Amino acid sequence: MPKQKKLSKNKKPATPQKPAPNKFAFTATNLQYMAIGIISLVLYLNTLFFSYALDDGLFITDNKVTKKGFSGLHDIFTKDAFYGVYGNDVKIKLPGGRYRPLSLAMFAIEYQLFGLAPFVGICSIYYSIAFCA
Repeated sequence: MPKQKKLSKNKKPATPQKPAPNKFAFTATNLQYMAIGIISLVLYLNTLFFSYALDDGLFITDNKVTKKGFSGLHDIFTKDAFYGVYGNDVKIKLPGGRYRPLSLAMFAIEYQLFGLAPFVGICSIYYSIAFCA
């Protein structure tokens, strides 16, 4: 027969613990974050209908590595940023080297999932999330 613990007479009963706060409740802080997110989305909404500009050809539309999608990720993380445009001649045409794998990887993944059309819209969502962080 197992031994039972003796309760001391001086011991107070345990007080009930407060429930964990709800992270998604409409508190003042959460409302501020939501307001900032909505404002940033509204500010970037006008970019949804813009076309590609300036360096988008080098990194998105003319970049062979970016257009490979997932299969191009290895080259993105191991080679120069302009390798997809200039190939092995990149060191001759543009000395100095440019290593920018994260933005190219984001473009390659988006190209694999959605094609060329939604790049601008997805970036707008990224910017509004970053604005709140």
